[in-house]
Amino acid sequence: MAIRVATQGATQLQLPAGITKPANFLTGRSIGGADGQIMGYWQAFMVRLPNSGWQTGNFRRFLLGGAVYGATPGLITEATTGTSVGVNGVWLGQDNTESANLSGAALRLRPRVLWRGNDQLLGYAWPYAAASINETDFTNLTQLTTGAAWLMLSGVTNTAAQGDTPVWRGWAANCLIGPDGVVSSDITSTGPQNNTWLEATTGSVLMRQVFLAQASGGSIALNSIVGTEIEHIALCQGDFPWNTATDRPHHDAIAALAGVTGATPLNYAGLVAAQNAGSLPYANCRQGKGDLTHHWPLADLTPAGLTSTGSATPATFEQVNYNSLSNGLAAEATLAPLHWQGGAPAITAPAVKFQGGRGTLPFTIGGTYQAGTTALERRWEVEATGNAVPGFDWEAVDVIGSGTWQTTDTLPIGGPYTLRVRDSADTGRAVAMTGMLVGTVMLAHGQSGMAQALRTGDNVLGIAVDAGAIGVYLTASNDAGGASYVKPVPVTYAMNGGATPPIASHGSILLLNEWNAHNPGHPLLIANMAIGGRSMDEWTADSAWGQWTFLGNVGEPGVAGPDGVGHTGHFAWMMRGYTDCHAIMWTPGMSSVQATRNAYAAAIDARFDASPNAPWLVMPPWRGHRSAPENSATVGKRAQHVDFVAERGVRGILGPYWPDIVMDGNPQPADTTAQGSLHSAYHSDASAGGGGSPVSDQNQVGQGRLGRGIGRALAWAFDRTVKAIGPRVVGAWFRDAGRTVIEVEIGRAVRTLNGAAISEQFWVSSDGGTNFIKTGFTVALDATGARAVLTSTGGAWPETTTRVDYARAWPFGPADGDLDETLTERKLDGLLYDDQVYRGGVNLATPAGNPLASANGNGVAVTARGAAKLLATERWAGTRNVTVRMMAADGVTVLAEKTLAVTGS
Repeated sequence: MAIRVATQGATQLQLPAGITKPANFLTGRSIGGADGQIMGYWQAFMVRLPNSGWQTGNFRRFLLGGAVYGATPGLITEATTGTSVGVNGVWLGQDNTESANLSGAALRLRPRVLWRGNDQLLGYAWPYAAASINETDFTNLTQLTTGAAWLMLSGVTNTAAQGDTPVWRGWAANCLIGPDGVVSSDITSTGPQNNTWLEATTGSVLMRQVFLAQASGGSIALNSIVGTEIEHIALCQGDFPWNTATDRPHHDAIAALAGVTGATPLNYAGLVAAQNAGSLPYANCRQGKGDLTHHWPLADLTPAGLTSTGSATPATFEQVNYNSLSNGLAAEATLAPLHWQGGAPAITAPAVKFQGGRGTLPFTIGGTYQAGTTALERRWEVEATGNAVPGFDWEAVDVIGSGTWQTTDTLPIGGPYTLRVRDSADTGRAVAMTGMLVGTVMLAHGQSGMAQALRTGDNVLGIAVDAGAIGVYLTASNDAGGASYVKPVPVTYAMNGGATPPIASHGSILLLNEWNAHNPGHPLLIANMAIGGRSMDEWTADSAWGQWTFLGNVGEPGVAGPDGVGHTGHFAWMMRGYTDCHAIMWTPGMSSVQATRNAYAAAIDARFDASPNAPWLVMPPWRGHRSAPENSATVGKRAQHVDFVAERGVRGILGPYWPDIVMDGNPQPADTTAQGSLHSAYHSDASAGGGGSPVSDQNQVGQGRLGRGIGRALAWAFDRTVKAIGPRVVGAWFRDAGRTVIEVEIGRAVRTLNGAAISEQFWVSSDGGTNFIKTGFTVALDATGARAVLTSTGGAWPETTTRVDYARAWPFGPADGDLDETLTERKLDGLLYDDQVYRGGVNLATPAGNPLASANGNGVAVTARGAAKLLATERWAGTRNVTVRMMAADGVTVLAEKTLAVTGS
């Protein structure tokens, strides 16, 4: 249904808040999958002009009004020349005072469209000087006749190849609606006449009212003529599909919206979805990218006011009732062609088009539909082929009623998928949502060590995503709020096989590649919630952080402020309260207080309530680029991580020891003992940088290795056949009576890289675990690779107070001669790496001997092994059942178990 002005000057239809343009059109946007592209926007509406009232007098008529610069909203101040000033918005008008450029009689038969911004005297639809309007190009626009319904469009489009130098084209177009419609008509400017407005950092109001009731400006009437009707108002961020042969907005796309005979029918949502998918079937078409930011069908007029049933935000209009609403506005027959009516549904897309659950979790999605629909059906398609996902062809949606619909499906791992929804009785009324993925979700916790390992930024190493890999990186814009609040929005970066995305970090790309090596084609969502420099105690206390709190309420932040929504609550809203795995590496801010750790986990679970059983994968810090005295705290910091795992019970997963997790200490070159930051290196600077900037990662020692290590740890958490477990000290004993050789049972076969010697990993205490040193002995692997042999280069070790430890402290500090991470490459070769498949349970126990248990501080006791002994004998008759277990070399893990009958005589 359209709405009609019934009483001139009686009612102004106004939005609750004006819609402002983006701060700067020369800034890249991330809408419709167009990460970093520079785009304009366009707006459209359907209008019918009355048969009388437009042909007399001096006037301009507002239809879509913005705020007037420095004056009352909607007010036009006329100069003596009749040129309007200080106006934002889209308006229709004609004026006898401009007969010098085009005769008044002709002009009155051609109501024109102008798009203005701020207090500039320049528009976009055609070039003209500040003092007078040149209507030369305008005469090419099809005459807007009265009594007929027209689709009107106006916009500014970047026709360049999405580089740093946009080529702007301002344009306007119209097309007669319906099967008897005319070929679409348009005008295009030679270039932007208003660069100031394009580049302005202060947002101008693009739209504030639909109908204007105000009259001012001497003889110039401003209120809308009685009988004017309007509906299907749209405001779209992005570029309109462009005809590269004629340098015009594409006629076929305009005709499709207007329902012209012979055109494949589309509505705004269908057009934007098709151009984002690159599937518009037009010749010479630059598809562009877009996002239907605001859409008002204007389909429901109620006594309380006009309510939009579209996808606009805010979703309601307000009226300023100068006299009374009675007869001020009236509902009329629809202006739109058939394919816009009745059952043309809308899909309410999730903030992030990714469903976790690894193909086992039901996904619920819904939307709205217009009056007249009685049944809807849905279909999921594989975007690469267009074929239906097996088992998910056209079927009725689960719930429909009261203008909304909903359906729940459990999709298999993979994607991207397209969801199509259509009216069962009229399949031409349809809508589509592209880009849905189903896979695994990882939520990263911690501070800068984790945040920077996965940070967005330059892919300085130019690393490509492995073929077949599918990943999405999730963050949020302006979560901190800054000095002045700006509503944050979800920000996602796609990492697709074969691409080299510059915006993603190579740490995230290598994490995805490592995951994909063990889970080919399995989509992964990396949600980075970590915040630099913030301890777990601050999070648990829900302290203030900029405009936010760390936890806060769950929801979408408000326009004017977060409205109680916190950082965690925002992520929970974006992710619909679900994650498949919490991943923590929190150094040095992991809390030392058990109650605080438990409170933090409980607070997270309360917000991610759709995943109450999600595991906590905890990766204790093992390797860092720091020097004493800081490295003396690593044992205690590991203990806090280990304790956090134990406190999670069956949900706790002690992350595998993966020696490639190495973080930069960033010492100042003049101070070789300086403590570092534990930040992963990611800059392209090859020096041992100062000034707080991490140093080079050209050898992937920092962020690259860290990303790969987390990727393998995550893969191992879901599949224990992945080789991700490093060595553990199962036990230790003296091999000789003189106590000069210690054999250390590693628990599995291990190796070093490139045949390198074992590097500074074993520690020995001669005083029962009070002091440990890593000198005075040599280390080598035995022939099986399952034992390390420590040979004293001095005298015998004490018989009862000798203890050993493994990976006790960081060996990569600046004081050790490693001024930057590029110097640690060879030391990494000398670490011990797993050399066999590990098949363990969900949880890694921490019995004596596990090197993580040495976080308690005193290592593993060295004992006298002695000769083999016969412990007991027994004789019996008859049959007994005995249980036989096959144990892993660590003496803890049960690989297989069987009951056998044994007969004695």
